[in-house]
Amino acid sequence: MKMKITECRKCNKEKTLAEFHRNTLSKDGRRAICVKCTSETTALKKKNEDLKNKKSNAMFQMMNKK
Repeated sequence: MKMKITECRKCNKEKTLAEFHRNTLSKDGRRAICVKCTSETTALKKKNEDLKNKKSNAMFQMMNKK
């Protein structure tokens, strides 16, 4: 049985289909970005969101002191 290989659009490395999340809307049934790149992107977005929320909360606290 031959392993199907595809290229991740983010890291441009060839990987097996097992290294990609499923996506029923795509032709091959997998996402274009591999699991590892997806995890890294999600972690970075969460970190940026947390920093944004901290700044927003600090500003709110400063503006609403009694």
